[in-house]
Amino acid sequence: MRLIDNKRELLARYPTCYACSEACTSMEHTPPQCFFPEDKDHKGNYLFRKNPIKVPSCDRHNTKKSNDDVYALCHLATLHGVNSMGEKIIDNVFSRLVDHDCSKRGGRFVKRLLAEVSEFDYSGRPVGHCDGQRMQRFLAACARAVYFYETFTKLLLPLKVTNIGNDFRNSTHTESLHEREKFFDSEIGNANILGAELDVFNYSIKVKNDMEYVLIRLVFYGTLKHWVYYYPELSYRHGF
Repeated sequence: MRLIDNKRELLARYPTCYACSEACTSMEHTPPQCFFPEDKDHKGNYLFRKNPIKVPSCDRHNTKKSNDDVYALCHLATLHGVNSMGEKIIDNVFSRLVDHDCSKRGGRFVKRLLAEVSEFDYSGRPVGHCDGQRMQRFLAACARAVYFYETFTKLLLPLKVTNIGNDFRNSTHTESLHEREKFFDSEIGNANILGAELDVFNYSIKVKNDMEYVLIRLVFYGTLKHWVYYYPELSYRHGF
């Protein structure tokens, strides 16, 4: 059970960023608030933004990565097989993001996303390539944030990320993805599934032998599992 929920106490005890040594200037939400549906109750309170994960952050790891956050949302919420929470994002959050981009930036962000879409699958989902480095930055930041949230310890090890795209037309790629899934699932075992709103975002963490390896599973909208890990022997042993 977490012992610190008060923002002032958290900042007093941890005055530097969760992901680096810079001074903390704000609290970072993980995942960002735009990942949660905007539905409200009759009193105007958000239904799906309760008890958010927040960690102390510098500007670089919070406000200055907002474009990465929106970019990742656009790819993750459109993955095939998302649950009703992902559908809600598509129905209400996307329209607001598109309107804002078109009115404030001339639609530059939307045009970039459309340029990455090569076709649509049978369900109408966009299929194409994504900016791998951008997705890796986003997923690694999420992993570092949830690790700090659970342990109050910074995860500053060099992390690798797998399962970052949504293009499953290549059978060889899809088979490789399933093999990775089986391997990582066996490694993480029965680690607890954590998160405040599990249908939006959930995660599991496993640490072995005093940081010999760290494995973090991230799942958005109940679909593809994303794996962030520090495992020095993995690339040699399994070809990842």
